[in-house]
Amino acid sequence: MIRYLLKVVGAAALLCVASSAVVVQAQTFPVCLKRTGSSTCESSNTTATHMSIEPASGRVTLEGVEGLSGGLPGGAAGLANITVTTTPANPAASGDTVLATVGSIPAGATCTMRGITTVSGGGGVAGDGWTDGGVLCTACATSVSRSLVLNASTTGWVLRLNAQCSILTQDGFAVSGPVKSSADISVPPAVVAPGDCPYGDSVPTDNHDGLSLASRQTQVTVTANGFGGPGIKDGTQYSSLFSAHPGGLVDGRTLPSAGSTTEGYGYPGSYGSNFTWLMQTGKFVALKFRAPSSPEWKGVSAWVYPFSPSGGNSTPVSWSIAPCPGQFRSASLAPLPAACFNNTQSTESGGVKTVISDPANPYTGTAACPIEMGKSYYLNIMAVDPALPGHLNPNDAVQNSWCPNASSCSVRMGRLPLSLLPGYN
Repeated sequence: MIRYLLKVVGAAALLCVASSAVVVQAQTFPVCLKRTGSSTCESSNTTATHMSIEPASGRVTLEGVEGLSGGLPGGAAGLANITVTTTPANPAASGDTVLATVGSIPAGATCTMRGITTVSGGGGVAGDGWTDGGVLCTACATSVSRSLVLNASTTGWVLRLNAQCSILTQDGFAVSGPVKSSADISVPPAVVAPGDCPYGDSVPTDNHDGLSLASRQTQVTVTANGFGGPGIKDGTQYSSLFSAHPGGLVDGRTLPSAGSTTEGYGYPGSYGSNFTWLMQTGKFVALKFRAPSSPEWKGVSAWVYPFSPSGGNSTPVSWSIAPCPGQFRSASLAPLPAACFNNTQSTESGGVKTVISDPANPYTGTAACPIEMGKSYYLNIMAVDPALPGHLNPNDAVQNSWCPNASSCSVRMGRLPLSLLPGYN
C-alpha cells in the first residue's frame, strides 16, 4: 500500500479535498494542495483513495496516492522518481555479490529499506544486508548503494528489493513517497558441494571395525546454552550447532563471509560459547561442513574442543575432522593426519585445531589439521577411544565406551577464537 503523510503546521498551508469529513474513504478523490493566500493547486492530477486526520496533531494521512507531480514543496514530487537497481542485474551464481543502488533521490530526503519481496524460491541476504525499516541514508546524496551477497536456496530465488524515501519540507509537510521496487532479481539455485569422501559419504569400509551410518546420531538435543538456545538440532550439519561465520577482522586481516550454508559453507561458525548436548550411547555424531574457499581464509586456524570432561560434568569424547562421516582412523582411500584426530581425555586439549589450506600452496606442518579450501569435511565425535582395536564396532562400543549409560551422556564443547597460524598465512 502506498502511504503519504502530510502534516499541516500553523497557517503555512491549507489542504483541500473533495470532502470535509474527518475520514474519507472512496475509490478515488482529487487532492488539491494550496498555500495560504493562493488559489492555485501546487500539485495537479493528484488523487488518493483514503484520507484520515489525527484530531490531536492535525496530521493528515493519504493512502493510494497517484500523480505526484507539479509543485509539491521541498522537492517532494521527486520522490516519485526514486529507482532501485542492482549491478549486475542478475547474479551468475548463488553467493555472488551485487551492488544495490537507490537512485534519483531528491535533495534532503531520508531513505529507508523496505522488506524484500520473494517472487519465487527462497534465500537470504548477507554482506551489508537489507533489513526492513533500516535507514539507508539521511540528508541523502543523489544515490546510495549497498553491497549485498545473495544466497539462494537449492530451488533458486527470484526477489525484488524495496525502498522508500521521505522529505520533511520547510513548509511543514512530511511527505513519504511511494515504495519503489527493483526489477526481478533472479539468483540461480545454490550448488550444494558434493562430498569429498572417496567412500561415497559413508564410513570407510576398512579399518573401522564395521562401523556404518546406521550408528550415526542424526539429531542432537542441546540442554544448555547453544546457538539459538536449547532444543533439538540437526545433528548432521555443523552450522546447526555453530551457525555460519559472517567474516570480519582476525589478527588484522579482514575475512569475507565463510559462504552460504545452503552450499555447505559456514565453518568455523559464529557461535563460540560452551554448550551442553546429549551424546547417544554407542552412536557417533558427524557434522558436515565445507571449508571456506576465499583466498583471504588461507592460514586461518580454528579450534573446537570438549569443555572440562575431567571435571565430572561432561563425558570425554574423541574427535576427528575427516573427509568421511564416522571416520576416526586412516583408511586406504582417505588418510587421516595425526593432527586431525584427538582422543585426549582432558580439558580443551581434547579438541582438534584446523587450518585452512590453499591447494596452490598446501599446509604441510603438523601443528594443525589441514582442511583444503572449498572441500567438504566432517567433525566426527564419539564417546569411545578408537585407538583401541575393535572399539568402533557397534556391538562393542556400548560396553567399552566412555558413556556407559543406558541411553545418553552429556557432552560440553565450544570453539576458541580464530587466529592466523604462525608461519602459514
